[in-house]
Amino acid sequence: MPLKVLSVSMQKDEHDPVTMLQRLQEFNWTMTKLQFLVERSLDGRSSRLTNYTKFIQAVSEDDDGNKIYQNVKLREFPSSQRAQEESLDEMVTRICHSVEVRFGDLKVSPVYKHLVSILDVNSWPSDERSLVNYGDDAIKDLIELWKELLEGNGCVTTNIPAQWQWDILKNRMRPILAGVNQVKYLEIWPRILTNKDVKTQCSDVLHIIDS
Repeated sequence: MPLKVLSVSMQKDEHDPVTMLQRLQEFNWTMTKLQFLVERSLDGRSSRLTNYTKFIQAVSEDDDGNKIYQNVKLREFPSSQRAQEESLDEMVTRICHSVEVRFGDLKVSPVYKHLVSILDVNSWPSDERSLVNYGDDAIKDLIELWKELLEGNGCVTTNIPAQWQWDILKNRMRPILAGVNQVKYLEIWPRILTNKDVKTQCSDVLHIIDS
């Protein structure tokens, strides 16, 4: 169940915001897909709802149009079918609503939109041309979102674009990322955050990473 995967992920002791956001995104996608399947497939024999499909395939129809299951006439079949559809749809809707209430503010935040693409360095483009503008808009949005917090911690936010700190950081990351596709981002960023040269050149943009 997608809800179980999301819950287990958020209960782990390891602080892994990328995985948490990815699980939330996966959950939203799964529930959207499930709603689509309920709305579109419940009435058809091609339904992806396995048990319901098996039952429907075993239902036949007599000459009078009555539904028959294992030689038993299903007198209330139409109303029961509608009730089943409404019940499944309501269940999915309620789950989605509960998640929306809990994570609604996060889903419209730049954090939800950009944090994975910035922190998860394994998702960064490997070729230089694609890396040139990668993450530029994301960094701008995160600066705007966290401006007060960043500046309160000593970050000079105007230095990030003015002194090309994000570009310098991406360039310094390239040799580190080469051949480490299987290394988690949680193992890579500590190397960067403790590198004296990188800290000197990119001190302000690193505030975003460390936030």
